[in-house]
Amino acid sequence: MGRAPGRPAANADTLTREQLLEHAFEEFSQKSFNSVSLRALAKKLGVSDSLFNHHFGSKQKLWNEVVDSIIGHEFSLLIADLKLDSALDNPLSMLRNYIVVMLEVAKRKPAMFKLIFSGLNDEEQRALYVRDRYIKPYLKIIDKALANCIERGEIRDVSNVTLHTLILGSVDMLIRPDFVMQSIVDSKQQGIEVQSLVDVIMHGLAPR
Repeated sequence: MGRAPGRPAANADTLTREQLLEHAFEEFSQKSFNSVSLRALAKKLGVSDSLFNHHFGSKQKLWNEVVDSIIGHEFSLLIADLKLDSALDNPLSMLRNYIVVMLEVAKRKPAMFKLIFSGLNDEEQRALYVRDRYIKPYLKIIDKALANCIERGEIRDVSNVTLHTLILGSVDMLIRPDFVMQSIVDSKQQGIEVQSLVDVIMHGLAPR
């Protein structure tokens, strides 16, 4: 009796759904969406090329589940922490902490942010998905703290876009340390320090 269409062969059922997501995450964080081949990935993993379709239906659905399971979990924790911090009546301290938290996550989980930037640079559907679902909620919290700091005269009046650019540009450099450090000849250099980077950003925001 033949197997139903879309179901994997019996000997292909050697990886769990979670393991498939982990391997797909590695692929999507290293390559563009169009460069990822589920058939090639299945061959590399030694499983049936129908296994991914059986579990996820399509490459697009797989991408969505990878993004939501990896980025969604981390960003839900990040946003929850920032909302707790917003109870403090010190906008300047909050703004600094909001930036520190994002950069520390980026330094700790560079592959996740490579997936984010890959999505942001992808076609409109995937770019909007990543931006609206994950980046915007964070930036809205940043904007509120920024507005409070400007209103109190604690920092100079800068646009939201300026600060967004500083933060996301810093994230981009943190997830590519080899690119940043390739011109550094001092062997004592240990890479980018988040606190020092935030010091420079906050100094640039100080009133003149």
